[in-house]
Amino acid sequence: MHGRRGRTPAATAAPAGATSTADVELIGATSTATGLTVRAELDTETYPIGIRYTKKQVDALPITRHEFHGEWNYTLRCSPGDTPPPT
Repeated sequence: MHGRRGRTPAATAAPAGATSTADVELIGATSTATGLTVRAELDTETYPIGIRYTKKQVDALPITRHEFHGEWNYTLRCSPGDTPPPT
């Protein structure tokens, strides 16, 4: 069985106060005929906005794009200590 796990940041999922448990439950109830299931949870943490990275910093990230839709499907291989500081 395949699965996709992820957290939905509340700040990007919907305007403040608009995201509900029902929305997350609806996403989490998704499955396909081939067995793909989705697990979702609401992330209520607060994150800084306006952080900027230069093209050089982004290009330095160890990203391997997948053959199928590499703009969406990729592997990022780094540890938190490898992340460059924002500018």
